Amino acid sequence: MRFNEQYTVENHIISFFEHDLGYQYIKPEEFKKLREFDTEYLVLPLLRRAIKQINQIEDD
Repeated sequence: MRFNEQYTVENHIISFFEHDLGYQYIKPEEFKKLREFDTEYLVLPLLRRAIKQINQIEDD
């Protein structure tokens, strides 16, 4: 059996973050659609939503 980093490491880590820590994984092709530029690593609407959720802030 050949070593496949995505199967042996990446998928397990993604699963751990999603199921055990409550993170939402966004696939690269979906994430690319959310950003305006290739150099944009923080998608502000998602960041704002996460900050509001963490701090339990409701929309005005």
